[in-house]
Formats: sequence, structure tokens, C-alpha cells
Amino acid sequence: TGTNGTGSVTNSGTISTTGEGARGIDVTGTQGATVTNSGRITTAGLNAEAIRATAPAGANVTVANSGSVATSGEGATGILAIGDTVTITGNGTVATTGMMADGINANAAAGPLSITTGGVSTSGQGSVGIRATSATGATTTTIGGPVTTTGLGATGVLARGTGDVAVAITGPVSTTGANALGVDAASSGGNVTVSAAAVTTRGDGATGILAAGPQAVTVTGGAITTGGANAQGVVASGGDAVAVTTGEISTTGVASNGIRAASTGGSTTVRSGAITTRGATSTGVLALGAGDVAITANGPITTAGAESQGVNAVSTAGNVTVATGAITTTGDVSSGIIATGPQAVTVTSGAVTTSGASSSGILADGGTAVSVTANGAISTAGFNGVGIRATSTGGPVQVVATGPISTRGETGNGILASGTGNVTVNASAPITTAGLNASGVRAFSTGGPVAVTTAAITTAGDGGTGIFASGPQAVSVTSGAITTAGATASGIVAEGGPVTIAANGAIATTGANSLGVQAIATGPLAIRTGTVSTRGAGSIGVSATGSQTVQVTTGAVMTAGTDAGAILAQGGDAVSVAANGTISTTGNNSAAVRATSARGPVTVTTGAVTTNGAGSTGILAAGPQAVTVTAGAVTTAGVDTPAISATSSAGPVTVTAQSVRATGAGSRGIVATGVQAVNVTSGAASAVNVPAIEATSSGGAASVTLNGAATTGTGNAVLVSGGTTANLTLGSGGSLASGTGGARLTSATGSTVNNGGTITGNATGPIVTAVGGPLTFNNSGNFTGTIGFTGGNDVLVNSGTYRALFNQDFGAGTDRFTNTGTFLVLPGATAPGTVALTGLETFNNSGLIDLRNGRAGDVLSTSGTFTGTGNSTLGIDITINGASSAADRFNVGGALTGVTQLQLNLNGSTPALTSGLIFAQGGAGTSATAFNAPQSTFNIGLVRYDIRFNAADNSFALVGTPGDTVYRTLRIGEAAQQLWHRSADAVGAQLAELRDAKFGGYSENGGRLWLQMYGQSHYRDGGQSVTAFGLTRTVDLSYKQDTFGGQIGLGIGAGGDGAIAFGVTGGYQSSDVKFAFSSDRARFDAVNVGAYASFQSGGLFANVLGKYDYYWIEANSITAGIGDKFRGESYGVQGEAGFRIGGDRFYAEPVATLAYVRTDLNDFRVPGATIDFDRFDGLRGKAGLRVGSRIDFGNGATAIVYAQGNYVHEFKGKDGIAFSTGGAPLSFRNRPIGDYGQGKLGVSIGGAGGVSGFVEGFGNAGGNYKGGGGRAGIRLKF
Repeated sequence: TGTNGTGSVTNSGTISTTGEGARGIDVTGTQGATVTNSGRITTAGLNAEAIRATAPAGANVTVANSGSVATSGEGATGILAIGDTVTITGNGTVATTGMMADGINANAAAGPLSITTGGVSTSGQGSVGIRATSATGATTTTIGGPVTTTGLGATGVLARGTGDVAVAITGPVSTTGANALGVDAASSGGNVTVSAAAVTTRGDGATGILAAGPQAVTVTGGAITTGGANAQGVVASGGDAVAVTTGEISTTGVASNGIRAASTGGSTTVRSGAITTRGATSTGVLALGAGDVAITANGPITTAGAESQGVNAVSTAGNVTVATGAITTTGDVSSGIIATGPQAVTVTSGAVTTSGASSSGILADGGTAVSVTANGAISTAGFNGVGIRATSTGGPVQVVATGPISTRGETGNGILASGTGNVTVNASAPITTAGLNASGVRAFSTGGPVAVTTAAITTAGDGGTGIFASGPQAVSVTSGAITTAGATASGIVAEGGPVTIAANGAIATTGANSLGVQAIATGPLAIRTGTVSTRGAGSIGVSATGSQTVQVTTGAVMTAGTDAGAILAQGGDAVSVAANGTISTTGNNSAAVRATSARGPVTVTTGAVTTNGAGSTGILAAGPQAVTVTAGAVTTAGVDTPAISATSSAGPVTVTAQSVRATGAGSRGIVATGVQAVNVTSGAASAVNVPAIEATSSGGAASVTLNGAATTGTGNAVLVSGGTTANLTLGSGGSLASGTGGARLTSATGSTVNNGGTITGNATGPIVTAVGGPLTFNNSGNFTGTIGFTGGNDVLVNSGTYRALFNQDFGAGTDRFTNTGTFLVLPGATAPGTVALTGLETFNNSGLIDLRNGRAGDVLSTSGTFTGTGNSTLGIDITINGASSAADRFNVGGALTGVTQLQLNLNGSTPALTSGLIFAQGGAGTSATAFNAPQSTFNIGLVRYDIRFNAADNSFALVGTPGDTVYRTLRIGEAAQQLWHRSADAVGAQLAELRDAKFGGYSENGGRLWLQMYGQSHYRDGGQSVTAFGLTRTVDLSYKQDTFGGQIGLGIGAGGDGAIAFGVTGGYQSSDVKFAFSSDRARFDAVNVGAYASFQSGGLFANVLGKYDYYWIEANSITAGIGDKFRGESYGVQGEAGFRIGGDRFYAEPVATLAYVRTDLNDFRVPGATIDFDRFDGLRGKAGLRVGSRIDFGNGATAIVYAQGNYVHEFKGKDGIAFSTGGAPLSFRNRPIGDYGQGKLGVSIGGAGGVSGFVEGFGNAGGNYKGGGGRAGIRLKF
């Protein structure tokens, strides 16, 4: 003891005491006390103290312990230090045994307190390991070794101070006993800082770390484990900022939070590792604060007890930020994350799993803004276990979920987001709910836009809507596939100002009142979906209701329940529906598409549409402006259920359908009604007992275009009623037929029918009827039947095929029929009949009127005038059979004028001559040239049919006269005679060459063998006027004849002056005759034999030839379709005489020739006709001059060059033919060839060797005959 100074004790040895109040070292100094121990001190006894160091006020106490201190006994403190300031240092150990026996007890009355020690252990109730108290200064405790206590209330470290309190423990802290905290640090006026490497407690109420103070509190912990009830891992509370950082934390008792951090006036920050709690009301992390609250959980958090949240962060005045990894809770009322604050709340999580009732995955409630990002799977299993709930009372809300969300309990919504500003949900992974009233996503805003984007969503409970989004401003939903299984569980429900929905996956609901998509908007509304299907009653596929524009675009939509329409679109302004897939409903009162507008236009576009229930319209579109429907195949099966109904109260209506089919009684295919223009275009359209198509306009034109068959079981299939005009158009595939319904048009100013398809009526009545204004009927397709014309000025125009089977009454008025197509009269009739066109004022024709049906005797009559123009054609049947001959007939009540071509059908009859069959008759003013018979059409076989007009009764008769081919046979006999002359000319040329040889001096007596080849082509021009049955016409008989041949001969006899030489000859010719401007042909193969003689005396010479020709002839006419092979012969004689003037060098020969030929040809026969050839007698004369000059080449070789000119005249050649088709024959004669000139130029060469020859070219030219050729011959002497 130092009374006036510092007391100081140093121990390096061993001190041991026993007994009550026994002290190992006891130091007191008025100026301070100091103890240094490096030895070993032990005490045993009640209130025994190993080291006691005290000093009065104003003095300091210092204890340095590097040795060991141990006490045993109740109240036996290891180290007790009391002074104004206290400092304890050293790395020695302190151990106590006994109740209320603290390891170190340090108390500073007026200054700071600092403790640095090694390990401390106590064993006894109330025995604190280290007790550090400062009345006015800072408290600092640093422990390098372990702190271990055993016993009730035996806290490991207890630090108190009015200033800053700091505890740093690098060794583990372990307590065993109730209320034995690991570390208890508190300040009444300063900051608190606790750092502990590891803390373990095992008693009730034994919190791992408890830190509290009026200012900042900071806790840094390693692993913390508690084992009792009310034994929290960390409890940190302060008046200013509170910060907790830990490693792993584990608690097992009830009310044992992993971390509890609270600030009454500043921020709260928690950073943790893995946290596990097992008791009820044991939250993993509980952070409270008046300022910002931030939690970062770097490890997984697991709670097992009821009311044990994974994370609970609450701020009363600041922002809240939570970032976690995986969180798992299993108790009731144990949400994974709760984050609540008046300002911004931000949550970022990994996977969150809860399994208890009222245990949501994430609950985030904020004031100014809320943001939740879930990067892992969210799973809840209990009642009212929401996957993510994010709400803001004063700002935007954003939820981002990248992992799947699954809830299984009642009211367990997948995501619930609500706020006063922007609300945004983005879930990129599937969402699944299984409980009652458990929606996939519910998003609300009271003052801002709402945007929801999701992947697939599946709900199984009643009331489990896939997505519900609502707000006063813009609401947008973008989703993947959505499936709901419960009642009142719609796929998507969106309510807002402007609403936009894009469903990128299929939507399917199965419960009652479970709509696929429902949208209600006070602004523009747009919906786009893929496939939508519902199965429950009242479950509309897509329902869109807006006060402004509404736009719906879908894929296939299918509903199966009653009162479950497929698409319902209602708008204030423009409404449009575009269905890109099949639309079908099966229940009653379930329209496939219903689109209406209060003020704007309506547009509907669909593919195939099918409904099966009563009252289930296929498409219903209505509005005050333009209404437009474009549809694929539409089918309805219910009673009084139209396939398409389109109505406008003030605008035009347009309907276009691939086909419509209404199979229920009273169900129309298309009903289109408006006050302006109404236009309907449809493929096949059918109904049972009402019109298939009904188009009505009260103030404009009504038009129907039909591209398929329109049918009904009763009445008309098509009704068209126009306030101005009514129009019906049939495309190429359009059709109407009696028995399945015609058409009726009603108009104020006129009706028009344009038929490009097929209309087939019968005798029971008109297939098309017009009422009101006059009718214009344009047929470019096929029409059969009759038309119900009006009393006005009706017009019928046919450019297609009109099958007239019945009488047609045009009614009153001035009516006109214009035919530019084909007008068939009684086609297919089995007996002759009559068709009458009555009430018709004008019939204009530039097409074909065809009565040809294989039976002659049909009659077509018209009451008015007839005018043929352009390609106007009348086709008729005729039968040629003597007195039973008959022809179809066209009777015209008025003038028959213009020009009409006549075409014939012989009905299998053989073409025959006839003097006249009447086929047409007109009234006053009829033109004699009203009919024309084209040669190409009327040359039938060997008969040509011509037309004869009788002015007395204005009738037109058909006259059968010989055809052009018949007249051309006149030239066949002429061509045969030409062949006789060709071979005769060959002999004459050979005799001229012989004459040149004699005069040239190289011909001697003896035999001569000669051979000649020739070829030539000639054109015979000219027509010929012919008359038969009073009809005269001109026929072109021009032809070209090509001939090639060879002639051989043998000459014998004397060659001297005054002698006669003889010879024989034979030859062959091939000749083709081609008639101009026709396909008529004749081919000749001819052979001939003959004998000749020649005489020469001085300059005088004479020749004579007798010859016989035989012909094989093949004549064909492709145009007439006939041909025959026959034979013929010619025989005749030709004489030639002349006189040579001149000498060896030059000579001239006046020459004259006369030839007579008779030709006989066999008859030319074809079925039903015979051409008998007369004998053709020809007498042809020639007169001319031949000049030449001799040229010597030496050695006896000479050449003679010559030229000759002749004038040719045919004295006869008027023989003819007789033509018969079974009756009296008609005879005609040929006109012979006119005079023409002939020229020759040649050269003959000879010599002493006995071989000579010549080459010659020749030509003929005249008014109707011209041509030429050449020949070459050789002569051998023997």
C-alpha cells in the first residue's frame, strides 16, 4: 500500500492463498497502483481475489499479466482493477471457479478503460469472463485468447461505458448457461464496437453478441452459434448508425434471431454469411432503423420455426436495401424476405423457398419506390404464401424475376405488385401457382402505368388468374404461354387507360368464367395473341372493351362452353379484329367473333370460323361507320345463327368470305345491312331454309359477288336490295341452280347481274328475278334457264355461254339483247323444239347463235329486230335426205340486218347438192346480205353450201353446189395432157439435135441410141366463173405443175438426103400438181411408148410422132377431207415441118408443129359423190423460128449453138366433168390455156467418134401460163 505514492507489485513466482477474502496480490496507492505478474497466482476461498489493484479518485491502475491467474470460490475474482483509469495488458490467462467469480473485473471511475488479455475462463453462476466498466471514459477490451464461461448468467465479455466501448476478441468466446451472453457491450454515451472471431452460447437467453449504445454500434463477428431459447446470434442497437458484419450464424431456440440490428436514429447495415435458425420467431436477419436499412446476406439463410423470416428489414424513415443469396423457411408466417420502409425499398435475392402458411417468398413494401430482383427460384407452399409481393404507397414498383416462381397455397399469388407510380413486372422464367385465388401475376397502380412481361404461367386453383394488371394510365402485358385450370381463372386480365397485350404463347383455361384474355381500357386498346382456348361456361376466348380504339390480333381461338364467345371486341372508336388462325366455339350463345363500335369503323379479318351452338353467330360486326369483314371459311350449326352478320347504321358495309355455311334452321350465311354502299364477296354460301346471302342498303348500292355455289333449301339463295342499285356478280367459280336457290334483286334505280360463273335454271320459273329498276344482265360465264326481267328497259348481254332451253319473256319496256359469246339453243334436246324470245325489241349479235344439237328442225324466234356485226355467227343443223331434208330455223319478227356468218352441221349426212333449204326469215327491212357463207366453212367434202335470199318473203335458204375441189378436177385432165406434151417435146428436141448433127457433118447412116433427162415447172393461172342452182361465183383454179422425167429412144434407117429415118421411144414422168390457196393436190406417175419418123430433103425437113401415155393418179384434198386413186390414159400424134435456110456457119429454120391428144380418166369417187371426167380432146399448134451457128474445134469436133422461139395456141381444151351426189348430175367445162410464147436456147456437140449430145433450156410465158425447165441428151451411134 502506498499512502502518498504509487503502489507497485511485481510477481514472477508462484503465489497461492486460501481462505475467505484471501488475495494473491493486493495493491493500493494514493497516486496509482501497478501490478506486474509473470508468474502463477492461485487463490481459494469465498470472495478471494488473485490480483487486486485499486486507487482512489484521480489515480490510475495498471495491471500487466503475462502469467496465469486462477481462483476458486464464490465471488473469487481473478483480476480486480479499480481506479480513475484502468489499463490491463498481457497475454496471460485468467481462470475462476465459483459462483459470481469474474475472470477480470475492471472499473474506471473517471477515465478510459483498456483491457488486453489472453484467455479467460470462468466456471460458476454469474461469473463473467471479463467485466469492463467505465463511468466516464471509453472502454476498450482486446482479448487474444479464448473466453469460456460456464454457468447461469456467466457472460463471456461484459463491457460498459459512458463513452466509446470497444471489444475485440481474436479467440473464440464460449458460454454455457442461461442468460450467459457471449459478448455484452453497451455504452450510455458513446459508440460501441464489437469484433469477435467466434462466439458460441448454449443457454436460454444467451445471445452470442449483444451491442447497444446511444450512438454508432458496429459488430463484426465470425461464426456465431447459440443453443438456447431467446438466444440470438447478434443483437445490435444504437442511436446512430448500426453496422453488423458476421460469418456463419446458427441458432436453435425459439425467439433466437440470427441477427437483430436496430438503429433509432441512423442507418442500419447488416452483412452476413450463412444463417440458420431452428426455433419459432427466430428470424435469420432482423434489421430495424430510423434511417437507411441495408442487408447483404452473402450466404444462405435457413429458418425452421414459425414466424421466422429469413430476412426482415424495416426502416421508419429511410431507404431499405436487401441483397441475399438463397433463403429457405419452413415455419408458418415465415416469409423469406420482408423489406419495409417509407422511402425506397430495394430487394435483390437468390432462390427463396418457404413452406409454411402465410409465408411469402419476398415482401417488399416501400414509400417512394420499390424494386425487387429475384435471381433465383421463388417457391412457397403454404396458405397465403405469395411468391413476390412488392407495394409502394408513393412511387414506382419494379419486380424482376429471372428464376421460376412456384406457389402452392391459397391466395399464393406468384407476383403481387402495386404502387402509386409506375409498376413494372418482368418475369423471364415460368410462374406456377396451385392454390385458390392464387394468380400468377397481379400488378396494380393507382397513379401510373403498369407493365407486365412474363414467361409461361400456370395456375391450378379457382380464382387463379394468370396475369391481372390494372392502372389508371397505360397498362401493357407481354406474356409467354398461360394455362389456368380453376373457375374464374382468366389467362390475362388488363384494365387501364391505354391497354396493350401481347401474348406470345398459347393461352388455355378450363374453368367456368375463365376468359383467355380480358382487357378493359379507357384509352386505346391493342391485343395480340397466339392460340387461345377455353373450356368453361362464360369463358370468352378474347374480350376487349375500350372507350376509344380497339385492336385485336389473334392466332387460333377455341372455346367449348356456353356463353363463351371466341373474340369479343367493343370500342368507342375504330375497332379491328384480325384472327390469323381457326376460330371455333361449341357452346350456345357463343359467337366466334363479335366486333362493335359506338362511334367508329369496324374491321374484322379471319381465317376459318366454326360455331356449333344455338345463337352462336360466326362473325358479328356492327358500327355507325364503315364495317368491313374479311373471312375464310365460316360455318355455323345453330338455329337462327348467321355465319356472318355485318351492320352499319351510317356507313358502308363490305364483307368478303372464302365460303359460308349455315346448317341451322333460320340461319343465313351472310347478312349485310347498311345505309350506304353494301358489298358482299363470297365463295360457296349455303343455308337451310333462308337465303344464303342477304345484302341490303337502304340508301346506297347493294352488291354481291359470288365465287362459289350459293344454295338454300327454300326460296332464293341470294337476296340483294339496294336503295339505289342492286348488283350481283358471279366469278368463274360462282354458281346458282334451281332446286337450291336462285337470286332476287330489288333496286330503286336499276339492277345489274354479271355472271362469270354458272347459273342453271329450269322450266319452273326464273332463276334470277329483278324488281324495281330495270335489269342489266351480263353473262360471261354459263347460263341456263330464264330471267325475271322488269317492266323497264332491260338489257341482256351475253359474252359467255347462254343455254336457251326455255322461252324467255323480256316484259314491257324497250329491251335489248346483245350477244358476243355463245347462245346455245336447245342443247342436248332429243327432239326438235322451239325457243321464243318475246317482248324483245332489239337483238344485236357479234357472237355465235348455235342451234346445232344434232337434230335439224329446231326454231329460234325473236320478236324484235336482229343485227349481226363483227363475228356474228349462226350455227344450224341440216339434214340432206331428199324430200325429208330439213334445217334449223331462225325467225326474226323485225328487220334482219347486218352480216352474220353461217356455220353448218350435217348431222352425219353425206354432203349433197340441194336447190335450197330455208334456215332464216326476217320481217320488213331485212337485208339481202344479212348472212354470209365463208368458203372455209361451207366447202364440205365436195359440196359447197351457199346462201340465197328471197326478197319476196325475206327468207334465206341454203343451197348446196359443187365445192371448189370439184371445179379443180377440171384441171386434172388438163395436167394429164400436159404430161403427154412434155414427153412429146423430149422426142422433138432429140430429132432437132439429130438434124443439127446431119447438117453439121458428124452424123452418118446407121443405128442411134439416145437418152434424155428433163425437168420443168409451170404455173397455170386463172379463175373461172361457175353457176349452179342459180348461184354464180368465181373459183380460183390456178395450179403449179412440177414434172421430172426421162425418155429413151432407138433410131434406125438412112441418114442421107431424101431418106426417111425411123425410131421407137419410151419414157417415165413424175409430176406434182398443187392448187393455189388450197390444200388440194394431185400426183401423177406416167409411162409412155411411141414411134417416130423423120424426113429431110435439102433444106426441107418433117417429123411425125405417135405416142401413148398411161397414168396412175392420186388426188387429195385436205380441206375437203377426201381423196381417191384412179387411172387414165392419153394417146395422140404430133407432126412438125420446117425449112433450113443458110450454110454451115449460120442457119435459120422456120418451124410449125401441130399435136392432137385425147385423154381418158377414170371416175373420181368419194363416199356419196362422183366426178365423171369427159374425154379431153386437145389440139395444140406451134409456129416459130429456130436459128443456129456451127463452131469447129478441130479434129472433127464441132458444136452448134441454137435458139428458138415459138407461138403456142390451144385450139381445143374445153372438155369438162359431170358431178353427182346421188341425184341429177351437174356438168361443167374447162377453160383452155391461153396463147403463150415459148423460147429455147441450147448447144449440141458432136464429133467423128460417133457420140453426140446436147443441153437445152426453155421457158414459156403467157397471160395465164408460165414456167420453164431444162433438158440434156446424149446419142450413141452403133
